[in-house]
Formats: sequence, C-alpha cells, structure tokens
Amino acid sequence: MILLMVDDAILKKQEAMSDRRFEPKNDAILQGTALVLTPIIFIFGIYIILNGHLSPGGGFSGGAIMGADQAVHAQRGDLRDLIDVLVEETLRLVEAESAGVQD
Repeated sequence: MILLMVDDAILKKQEAMSDRRFEPKNDAILQGTALVLTPIIFIFGIYIILNGHLSPGGGFSGGAIMGADQAVHAQRGDLRDLIDVLVEETLRLVEAESAGVQD
C-alpha cells in the first residue's frame, strides 16, 4: 500500500497533467519486475512442455504459462520486439521442428 500512495503535494503540483503517469509503461516496479521475470517464466513454460511426457504437464499447461508470460510482456508496453520475433517464417520453422520432435 505504501508503494501505491501518491503524495498530495505532487497531485496538486501536477493537476494539469493527464493520467498518463499511471500507465504501465511509466511504472518502474512493473517494468523492472517484468524485465526480470518474463525470460524465467518463458523458460519454465518450455520446460513444462518438454517434460510433459515424464510428468503432468505438456502442451496445454506449458502453453498457458507461456501465454501468461506474453501477457505480462505486453503490459510492459514493448510489443514491437515480440512482433518482430513472431514473423511467419519463424512460426513455420517452429511448427516443422515440433512435428519432427514428437514421438
């Protein structure tokens, strides 16, 4: 709750400002946490998918984890790098490789 408190003096000083300062891309805590956690969550999702034949998990569970990771990444506000990675050629290569890996 302390992190969410806004000082009244700051509010009076910036009354003319719009609500843009409350957007997720201006939130230092969200930006830093997402920057650290998104690669870890993504790797964990890949682990769940690849380890699905030995333990509970697999495509659905790992895909849900990786989808949640992309939602956190989208909250950071930089979707350009995600769009650059997810081009059609890359997706076709991933689909072709995944068909060859399955038992």
